[in-house]
Amino acid sequence: MNSIPIAYACDGEGICGKCWVWVEPQKNTSKEGSLERRVKQANSIPVTARLSCLVRVFGEVKVRAPYW
Repeated sequence: MNSIPIAYACDGEGICGKCWVWVEPQKNTSKEGSLERRVKQANSIPVTARLSCLVRVFGEVKVRAPYW
């Protein structure tokens, strides 16, 4: 909604890991699935980060993208 550009290379398929962001509060997001965990681990992405292409938002959140 805020027109924040999100980096990606896999067209939202959840495989590249380039779209990782910090999302707070986590309580307003979907639970992390096994694909997201595997991609984060394979790409040395912080455990508390989320992949924007896989996380779903169910309330107000603050998003920070470390690469911008």
